[in-house]
Amino acid sequence: MDEQDIEKVVMRVLAKQGMTPTAESTGGHEKDVQAIMKMMNEGKSEELMKLKFVGPSRARKILKGREEGKFGKPMDLMRAGISAEMVKTIFQANCEMSLFD
Repeated sequence: MDEQDIEKVVMRVLAKQGMTPTAESTGGHEKDVQAIMKMMNEGKSEELMKLKFVGPSRARKILKGREEGKFGKPMDLMRAGISAEMVKTIFQANCEMSLFD
């Protein structure tokens, strides 16, 4: 299974839970996903660590991954060394938070 296949699987899982970052999402979480992506692209280490499942080590990985360019979609976090399963976990856990209302 290559990276593109993994991305398709994760996006299908996110879509089933209403968490696709597009207007077609029916679950009402597209704003959450967009807010998380904005934080991944712009947040400082301390801000990133406010997300569930992001501690000091993952925050450093995210900051390092940003050096290669913006994260355009959730699966782009894989280039920062975050597994597809963890990307899914981070987005699922944080889309349930009121932090992004």
